[in-house]
Amino acid sequence: MADLPEQSHHTQAAHGFPPGFRLQNSYEFDHVFKTNKYRVSGPEFLVLATENQMNHCRLGMVIGKKTTGPAVQRNRVKRMIRESFRIHCNPTENAPHLDIVIVARTGVSKKDNGHLANVLSKGWGTLFNKATTSTYTSTQAST
Repeated sequence: MADLPEQSHHTQAAHGFPPGFRLQNSYEFDHVFKTNKYRVSGPEFLVLATENQMNHCRLGMVIGKKTTGPAVQRNRVKRMIRESFRIHCNPTENAPHLDIVIVARTGVSKKDNGHLANVLSKGWGTLFNKATTSTYTSTQAST
């Protein structure tokens, strides 16, 4: 055990998932469901997004009991989504600012962590590519 690098729980806590980066109430979720401009769909997740007026992305998750099973599995899926969001959604001046809702589909809890990390990484890439292309196209059309 002495050979393993020390990984402090404080390191992960420093990255956190503060309330400002979450969709917090039903109005915010409903807004994304009703006005979603970007969609990314796969066998594990449906990702819906719409632009927001903030300088960063916000995330909401819909992880149902019937689709994922016991609380242990739901919480694992939520941790995977949050960690992937922290890694891939870094606010920069030219990145799109989105409100994002991820809906888990049946069977997602049966997938291993590596597979989920890969699927989420590809999903973020596709979503941000669509949003960036759309923003770039609409900016060019207005000039």
